[in-house]
Amino acid sequence: MPIFSLFLSLLACDKSQSNNTDENESYMPYCAETETALERDEMSPIGVSMDMVLDQLAMNYSKNLVWADGEESCLSGAVSPDESTIRFVESTEVYPEAPPDAMVPAIAVDCPDYIAMDGLVSIMTHDGLLDEELQVTFTVSEEDVLDTADMVNAKYSIDIDAFNGTYAPSADDEISSITISGEVGGVFSGSISMVTTNESDSGIVMANIVDIASWSEAADPECPGFE
Repeated sequence: MPIFSLFLSLLACDKSQSNNTDENESYMPYCAETETALERDEMSPIGVSMDMVLDQLAMNYSKNLVWADGEESCLSGAVSPDESTIRFVESTEVYPEAPPDAMVPAIAVDCPDYIAMDGLVSIMTHDGLLDEELQVTFTVSEEDVLDTADMVNAKYSIDIDAFNGTYAPSADDEISSITISGEVGGVFSGSISMVTTNESDSGIVMANIVDIASWSEAADPECPGFE
């Protein structure tokens, strides 16, 4: 399984350094969010309504899933939105004032406003490797609207502890997280990745993003259940 990119490296630290890090985290910049309920067809302050996503949304999809090693599976997907949870989220950058002795990195946060809706995404492969039902939050951000020409799609991303299907990721290093993310609306696309970590002899902890699988607009008509 190929490693696509080096994600981060962290220096191992002793207990006293760890305590200082915990204290400094309270001064890290963050996004403060305020939610306002919306109706399905209600125009949000970012210039779109969730109706623009739902009008394009099919409830069931059939796609061709490609594993990182080049093998393929037939994927059936389903989307179940909860329209009662549609909301506008105003997001504001907050930079807490830290004391002079606090070691806080000088980083910026990006906090675009967005509309959101909760729901379920199901992805299942016909070979049984995947059989996942995900409780997700679909979002359309202000930045997504600016990047969209003709259609508005909603994105989601969720971390899981393990797979319900028979797929078992192989990794020489410790698996710290598994992420499933995707886009729905006029499309049904997505990917699965994981982060693995290992510690070198010198005490440096390295983390790597490893691609597992992806699916896009392409469908294989030979797959069972494909129309």
